[in-house]
Amino acid sequence: MIIPRRNSPLFFFILNSNLSSYKKLEQDFIESADKVEIGPDQERIGFVLYCDPGVNPYQDYYISFSDMLYQEFLKSQYGIINRIDSLQYDTEKIKNFIHECLIILSQIATEINKEPILNKDGLYQHIIQLNEIFKKHYDRYLDDEMRQLIIKTSQALKGKKSKGNEGKKIESFKFLLEPQKIDSLFNIIKDKLIFDDGNTQEKFRQVFSAKELTEPLKIRWMEKSLASLFRFIDLLTEIGVIEQIHEKADRAKVITMIFSQKDGKPFPNIGVRIHDYSQKESKWEIVEKDLYPKVKELFSDKMT
Repeated sequence: MIIPRRNSPLFFFILNSNLSSYKKLEQDFIESADKVEIGPDQERIGFVLYCDPGVNPYQDYYISFSDMLYQEFLKSQYGIINRIDSLQYDTEKIKNFIHECLIILSQIATEINKEPILNKDGLYQHIIQLNEIFKKHYDRYLDDEMRQLIIKTSQALKGKKSKGNEGKKIESFKFLLEPQKIDSLFNIIKDKLIFDDGNTQEKFRQVFSAKELTEPLKIRWMEKSLASLFRFIDLLTEIGVIEQIHEKADRAKVITMIFSQKDGKPFPNIGVRIHDYSQKESKWEIVEKDLYPKVKELFSDKMT
């Protein structure tokens, strides 16, 4: 069995994919919880107060054990992508890294397959999604052995379902106007709300393609406040530019797959914060004073 180095993107999951370590992780979370509720199956559900000084140093948020696992999944996903990017097309090093990851994922899948309890908080779905990254986006680096490892992991978890997660696809926003206005919108907000690294415009078009998002686009949001990001999406919805996503949880998943913090790291706990967001309390001066009028003017024909 491979024991990953601490800097491995999969370190958290390999350490907590056996029954004893998983139960200890869950129990420690509940014991440190700031509040505990009783779930539908009479199970104890813990919630920990969380504060991110980089986003809002004055606001605490409750996160559940499942929320915490999801954040670890995002860290692993970003870690894999960033590690491969950092290898700068060194084929041999990339292949070695992918091979190690696929062996670890296969081992994790074997452990999960032994105990159904390991599926209840979404662990199964996270491993499936991490496994699929390599086949969907790095196929050119795979040899026969690596392809067999991907199949082995998929087969080990085939037919299993995580409580509350049926593997629903995450699709980008549906743009309701003529496509050329996407580029016009990009030109208004680039280097003000989003960082343009030369590839951002093409990614921005994907934001409104209504197609499945299989990996994070990592469009860097330049404002610290998540409220400004939520408000920007609300603005496009209110004007009738994009189709509304009614469920906040679904909207949060889409935003998570599209945007990152300005340093490229994922926003933590978007699923929790989107429920606490209030337009009246949000501080998004750059959107309000400068960009809001320009966006409204761009789509004024839609509003009349």
